[in-house]
Amino acid sequence: GDGCSNICNVEELPACGNGIKETGEQCDDGNLLNGDGCSNVCNFENGCINVVKETVDLEGNLIKPVPQFTFLLNNGEQTVHSNSFGKAKFINVTPGLNFVEENLTAGWTLHSVTPAGRFVFVPAGDSCATVLFKNIQTIEEPECGDGNLDDNEQCDDGNNLNGDGCSVMCEFE
Repeated sequence: GDGCSNICNVEELPACGNGIKETGEQCDDGNLLNGDGCSNVCNFENGCINVVKETVDLEGNLIKPVPQFTFLLNNGEQTVHSNSFGKAKFINVTPGLNFVEENLTAGWTLHSVTPAGRFVFVPAGDSCATVLFKNIQTIEEPECGDGNLDDNEQCDDGNNLNGDGCSVMCEFE
């Protein structure tokens, strides 16, 4: 294994990048490039998980932009925050079965997760797995003109008209 056999004959060492998986190699894709699933030292490269987020209101209408949420990988090993397009990504994820969960904020309920159970299989190599979370908004967001006096309102007369004692900004006139 050191280039010289026990009787001092030259032995051929495994050649990473020759396309033949040999002793000591996890993979051999025939090149010495990183980022293609098999590294330049013939080890598997870690994958990733794409997180897709959809949110709906109480009537089932999609909410855009998507509120930001926090996702945890394997009980906090990694944390990512979704953007307003409802996307997030875990990188450098160990291949195999991984657990993705979401920290729900007040006013939201989990509707569904695909794949079910929040367990996502990440293949070895540079492939990405995907998990889809769908949430339902469980409380109506405070809104000026809805007839409900909310914490940030001086008044709320149930309309969005000026000149009736309560402005369109729900402030006394």
